[in-house]
Amino acid sequence: MAEKMRKILKKEYVFHGRKFSVRLDYYQINSKIYTAEIVEHKGAVVILPLLQNKVILIEQYRYPIQKYILELPAGTLEKGEKPEETAKRELIEEIGYKANRLEPLGKLYASPGYTTEILYAYLALNPEKTLSHPEEYEDIKPVIINIDKIPALIKENKIIDGKTLATFMLYFSRRKN
Repeated sequence: MAEKMRKILKKEYVFHGRKFSVRLDYYQINSKIYTAEIVEHKGAVVILPLLQNKVILIEQYRYPIQKYILELPAGTLEKGEKPEETAKRELIEEIGYKANRLEPLGKLYASPGYTTEILYAYLALNPEKTLSHPEEYEDIKPVIINIDKIPALIKENKIIDGKTLATFMLYFSRRKN
């Protein structure tokens, strides 16, 4: 497939927030001018904590959709923080477990049609119980489920969070039967 000639004409920031910024790009392909609305994000992690044959999910209230959903612990990278450090921090904050061993499962883009957000997926094997420290605004409850029940929960639409679905896909694609 022939690559089209793209020329960026202008980048204009329209919003700067705590977790992301929004910019409007003007670009040209051949002689036509287009715009792109882009959400710039620092990146995030998602962690699959595994205790023998059980996974620790969280039931979290998500304000934008006004409901609780089941998802894996996750969080945004802080400035200068490596993804593995973020994963360790988020496990303690959200579920009260310390990761002794993290294995990378892979990387994924949240939605590359409009955001730069990349997620680093990790497997945390046999994490140790400690105290949790959720952010003040977070409404989180850890839920421990047998890993073999996850496919049924996905099939029944009980797990509908994209990063969680993708991380389970990465995990199950590598799991030895």
